[in-house]
Order: sequence, then structure tokens, then C-alpha cells
Amino acid sequence: MITQKHLAEMLKTVSATEIARLSGISRKTVYRLRNEENSPSLKTIEALVRAIQSIKWLEENGKR
Repeated sequence: MITQKHLAEMLKTVSATEIARLSGISRKTVYRLRNEENSPSLKTIEALVRAIQSIKWLEENGKR
């Protein structure tokens, strides 16, 4: 299970602009979640985690 704090920590490891673009979540919401100001829905969490995983995979495989 991902806690709000864990999600915030994960979001701080990637570009807010890039995560917003890949997830379809607004950059403003990404910043709010980074600062633990919002409580995200499950749909939002899933979209963000998928985008973070994509970014990390691209970084690990030299595609970025």
C-alpha cells in the first residue's frame, strides 16, 4: 500500500512537468501532492505510479 507520504517522496524524485505530462494529472496537483496538501483518489495514484515507473524505466535503460 502506498501512503500519502510515500507518494510525496516518490513524486519528489521526478520532474513535476514530466510526471504531469505522462500521467495526465495537472502540474499544480502534482506539486500539491508532493507537499502532501491533497488526498489523491485511487485513479490518480495509479496514473502517477505508472508514470513514475515509466520514467524510472527510461532512465535505467538509457532512453532518457
